[in-house]
Amino acid sequence: VGAPVDARVAADLRRAAAADPDALVAVGAVAPSALEAWYAHAAALLLPSREESSGMPVAEALARGVPVVASDLPALVETAGGAAAHHAVGDVGEATRRLAQVLSCPRDTSERLEFGRAWAATRSWAKAARRYRDVLEACLAPATGAAAGGPS
Repeated sequence: VGAPVDARVAADLRRAAAADPDALVAVGAVAPSALEAWYAHAAALLLPSREESSGMPVAEALARGVPVVASDLPALVETAGGAAAHHAVGDVGEATRRLAQVLSCPRDTSERLEFGRAWAATRSWAKAARRYRDVLEACLAPATGAAAGGPS
């Protein structure tokens, strides 16, 4: 699910979907209102991104208890916080192995949902705002001469 950015990857996915329609359905972009149904039936999220500034798909999947296999881009690793299987960017073989591992150890629905709720509880907008503030203060401190973490 989602609009592919890499034309080569998109072509590979179309070939794989055509070769085994029961194993892979390449859907493309979907309306946000349809995403919940896709997550509810997902065995895993595979996100082999080459460029990513946000880990939103990782966060969405983990919060719903969907196992994640993603590239090792910093945004994806940070968002997952150790709760995803990662592979080197562009390493199709490792991505395939990681996905096979995840799919070979399925959890039952209640366990997946419990995990998702526990993972989501470790995240909050307040924590994110504090982190952004810390980063911005650290960046501004050299320019202003102020000590990071000081009064604002």
